[in-house]
Amino acid sequence: MARLGGIQNRLQNGTRHRGLINLENKLQKELGEILKKEELMWFQRSRAKWLMDGDRNTRYYHLKTVSRRRRNNIVMLKDDHGDWIEDSGKLQELVNNYYKQLFALPDQQTTWQQTNITFPELSNEEITSIGAEATYDEIRSAVFEMSPWKAPGPDGFQAGFYQHSWDVVGASVCDFVQKVWRMPSTIAMVNQTDICLIPKVDHPEVVTQFRPISLCNTIYKIVSKVIVARLKSYIPKLVSPFQTGFVPGRNIHENIIVAKEMVHSMHMARGRKGYFAIKVDLSKAYDKLSWEFVWRVLTEAKFPDNIINIIMHSITSVETNVKWHGARAEYFRPHRGIRQGDPISPYLFVLCMDKLSHLICHAVDEGEWKTLKAGRNGPLVSHLMF
Repeated sequence: MARLGGIQNRLQNGTRHRGLINLENKLQKELGEILKKEELMWFQRSRAKWLMDGDRNTRYYHLKTVSRRRRNNIVMLKDDHGDWIEDSGKLQELVNNYYKQLFALPDQQTTWQQTNITFPELSNEEITSIGAEATYDEIRSAVFEMSPWKAPGPDGFQAGFYQHSWDVVGASVCDFVQKVWRMPSTIAMVNQTDICLIPKVDHPEVVTQFRPISLCNTIYKIVSKVIVARLKSYIPKLVSPFQTGFVPGRNIHENIIVAKEMVHSMHMARGRKGYFAIKVDLSKAYDKLSWEFVWRVLTEAKFPDNIINIIMHSITSVETNVKWHGARAEYFRPHRGIRQGDPISPYLFVLCMDKLSHLICHAVDEGEWKTLKAGRNGPLVSHLMF
C-alpha cells in the first residue's frame, strides 16, 4: 500500500515515466487480488449466503462472523445430573462423551420382522441403470450442482474450489469416484466428518438442545450426490403414498392437510365407537438408525449389489469428531446412525421408514389395526408420515 501510494504521488507530481505507470498497474492488480482473497476469507467464515459485486464487504462479513461465533459460543451446559459445567475442557468432554454414547450400539438389539408386504419391484433395466459405472457427465453435474461456499469438511476444500479448478482437478476427481465404483472400500480415504453443533433454542442448557450437522468432505459428497441423482427418480415408485417427506414429486404439506382432516372427522364422528390418533415424533431418528436395518432395507428393495456396497461403506467407514469452538476433538468411529449433511441420508431414511409402513399395513391386514375412512368416498387411512 505504501509503495503504491508513493508511486501515485510521483505520477501526480508530473513524473510520467512508463516504468512507473507499468509498476502502478502491476501493484493495483496485486492489491485487487489480495483484497478479493481477504473478502472471500471473511465471506466463508461468515457463512453468508450471498456475495455482492462492487464495494468491498469485508467489514460486513467480519461483523457477521463475530456475531455468529458469539451466538454459537457455548459457555456452560448442564450434565446428566443437572449440574452446571463451565470449564471448557470438561464441557468438551461432556459433549464428546454424549455423541460417543449416542452413536454406540444399544444394549438391546431389535429383530428384523419380515412381512408379505414389500417394496415394488424394479425392472432389470432400472437395476442396470442404477448400478452402471459413474460417468464423467454425472460426476461433473454433481460437482456443479453444489452450493460453492458452504462450510467445508475436515479437508477444508469447498465445492467452489472444485468448480473453479475443474479443468485442472476434474480428471482426478472422476478417477477417484470411478475407483469407488470398482472398489467401494476406497471411500474410507475421504470419509472424515466434523460435527458442528447448531443451537435449536436461544439459550441452550443441555446437549440435546443442539442440532448436530455433519460437515462431510466435498469429494465424499460428490460420490453421494451421484448415487442420489440415480435413486431420486425411483424413490416415488418404491415409497408408499403414506410418506410425503423427502419424496420427489410429493409435498410434505399434503399429509399434514390429510391428518388435519382425519382429526376433524374423528371429532365430528357420532356413535358408540370412537377413534383416536397418536402423533409420534422420532427422537434422534437419523442418529439411532441401525446400519444392519439399512442394509436389509436396501437388499429387500433389490438395489444392485455394487450400489449397496458403496452406500454401506459410506455410512460404516466414517470417522467423526465434534468441533468445539472451531477446534477439532479426537476422531471416533460411530456404530450406528446416518449423517445430517450427507446428501443420501434423507433418501435412506425415507426408505427405512417405509418398512414401518409395511409393518402397519401388515397389522391392518391381520386385523390388529383399524383404519379410518378419509371422507365418504375417500381411502382407508391407517397412518401418515411427514
